Amino acid sequence: MNLLEVVCLSLVALWVALRLWREPAKAGLLGSLLIISVSAWIGEASCIRLYGIYFYDDAAWSVVIDKVPLLIVLIWPVVVTAALDLGAALDVGSDPVAPSDTPGVPLREAAASPRWP
Repeated sequence: MNLLEVVCLSLVALWVALRLWREPAKAGLLGSLLIISVSAWIGEASCIRLYGIYFYDDAAWSVVIDKVPLLIVLIWPVVVTAALDLGAALDVGSDPVAPSDTPGVPLREAAASPRWP
């Protein structure tokens, strides 16, 4: 195992341990992480096989499942779940966004402001 793999595996393990520590529904979280991992593997492997746009150098990774390094499959759930956690913490999605002429402004605010010709 090279240094990059050790660092990645350590970060993933630390994140999962801390996330599980504060999660009341541990089984649900583990199930979500498993589903995201399998989905990540299917997505990566199918893109590599079907489109051939990119690839991972098998010699650079200790464990490879089909054509995808195991660590890539383990990193995706951390990225996706962390993004969902951040979105929930920021309350993203509570306000639909305004039409394209006022990007980033919630509809409530856009409707309250006067429209000039």
